[in-house]
Amino acid sequence: MFTLTSISALIFLATMVNTFTAYVAWQRRKTRGGIYFALAMIALALWSMASGLDYAATSVPLKIFFAKLEYATYFPALSLMAAFSITYAGYENWLKKASVNAFLFLIPILGILLAWTNELHTWLWTDFIPSGQGINVVDFKHGPAFLWVSFSGYLLVIIIALNFLQVAMTGSSLLRRQSRLILIALAVPVASNLLYIFKVLNFPGLDWSSVTFSLTGVLFLIALYGSRFMEIVPTARNAMIDHMNDGVLVVDDHGRLVDFNPAAQAICKVSQQDLWKPFQQTPLKNFPEIVALLSDPMGRTSQDIIISPKSYNIQRIPLSDHKDRVYGHLAVLHDNTELHAAQEKLGEQKRAFAVIEERQRLARDLHDSVSQSLHSLNLFSETLIAALGKGNVDRTQQLAERLQESARQALKETRLMLYQLQPSENEAEMNLIDEIEARLSSVE
Repeated sequence: MFTLTSISALIFLATMVNTFTAYVAWQRRKTRGGIYFALAMIALALWSMASGLDYAATSVPLKIFFAKLEYATYFPALSLMAAFSITYAGYENWLKKASVNAFLFLIPILGILLAWTNELHTWLWTDFIPSGQGINVVDFKHGPAFLWVSFSGYLLVIIIALNFLQVAMTGSSLLRRQSRLILIALAVPVASNLLYIFKVLNFPGLDWSSVTFSLTGVLFLIALYGSRFMEIVPTARNAMIDHMNDGVLVVDDHGRLVDFNPAAQAICKVSQQDLWKPFQQTPLKNFPEIVALLSDPMGRTSQDIIISPKSYNIQRIPLSDHKDRVYGHLAVLHDNTELHAAQEKLGEQKRAFAVIEERQRLARDLHDSVSQSLHSLNLFSETLIAALGKGNVDRTQQLAERLQESARQALKETRLMLYQLQPSENEAEMNLIDEIEARLSSVE
């Protein structure tokens, strides 16, 4: 039933690469749009496997069966990749529209139905002729429906390419690099498929696109592992990040600056040439607070700094995958100049209020202590004068002693108030004994 040829062996090798790529993509399925990408990779792996079995099959009916399986996996892969490209470019709201969903659903269904009902109409394949090249290949003669299949398939490819092309032209440096890599990965099988359709540099019935998808799988692996595709930065960075007033810096787990938004560029004076360099070797080195915050993952997560003439609050946010493994950090710089000024103004008001409260306390103390003592002195002095007029010596002696005691108490209370109003300049460094000695010498 099957013969392992060089062509089928190459395609099975591509299947192994695509299967591993699908496994890696599935690990990142929880990222933004990751489920579409993972399912697309799974469909591509199944498609390459069906293609390998097609080229290994020895009978024509078996080859037709596996060709139908190819259609059942090839078109869903393109639709899923189109859905991912839409999300990646920041247009995920389109996927909520019924018309877009119907379009992405109906195109694969029509292609699959044309393949699996070909015996009834022969619109897709009209005949099946062995190539005679000794490579176990059958030339599928195409009918009029093949034009629709080719058109709809390349329509999906154009949608994918346009979305990635937009990101490659307008995204950040890392997103542009990722998009270019994906475009190259897609261009390889598309070019080989065009050679098959127009029969250029090709054997009859031999479609090299299934073989070249092994190279596509390798490029996807490079994107997944090499540039941290779908991992270090969000898979789509919408306009909010680019136009927000807060500065955003992204550092990977190797301490390299991998992304920033225009606000961070204006604040920290970083440029595109600083990307993928250790952040200590970029203009960030001029901001020791930022360097300290990003260099110590176990330390504080927030700090206020002054970047003249403004004040900023820096918050460090760890980036982790679905297994809580940290692979980078996000630093957000929020301009809190107005808040800082408002806090200073509030502090001045509190200080002014404290002065008023202190004055009111002094007024109460003067009334309750010193004023009362002076009033007592006045009463005792009047009583003393009256006793002197009567010649009462004993009574005069008692009043003089009481008068002297009241004067000492008034002097003590006055000294206490002056002591409280004029604390020592080194009060913060004084111990308990020094404080007691200063109190005794100044007051008592």
